[in-house]
Amino acid sequence: MKVIDSAVEAEVRKLLSGLSSKPKVELLGLAVARNEEMLRQSCKHAEKDYEGALKQLNALEDEAVKAIAGESPIELSLLNGMLIKQRAKLDECMKVMERARQKFETEMQNCRSANANVSELLSWGACFDTANIETKHMVLSRLIDRVEVSSGYKIQIHFKVAYEQFTEKPA
Repeated sequence: MKVIDSAVEAEVRKLLSGLSSKPKVELLGLAVARNEEMLRQSCKHAEKDYEGALKQLNALEDEAVKAIAGESPIELSLLNGMLIKQRAKLDECMKVMERARQKFETEMQNCRSANANVSELLSWGACFDTANIETKHMVLSRLIDRVEVSSGYKIQIHFKVAYEQFTEKPA
């Protein structure tokens, strides 16, 4: 059992020292930057679609006023059908825009959570080597999902936190 404990501790030390060697700002930037720009662009695209649909609706309404006054070559019944379809399109654009904004807000909340998680990880890294056995067990239980031991003491550790999520460059 001592062999397994020391192997697990060595892997945890490797993970924590790797994280501790990077500045907190860099860790947060890498952890959060993956989706933020994509979601920001999604919001802008949805807003642009909404604005375009609104302009089209306004143009159709103006044309309907002209048709009522007899100044438009387009029949009023045709314009009414187009207005109904355009209002439905505008409503759908509004829903898409709201979903994009909500998703962006959720991601920003996740960013704040990531900040807390990184701070917690860094504090664990700072105290792990000097911690008492109970504290080490607490840190291990928060970091490790499961440990698999196969024949010949081949140990595979599944962490709850992937080192790569803080170190890979955003796509």
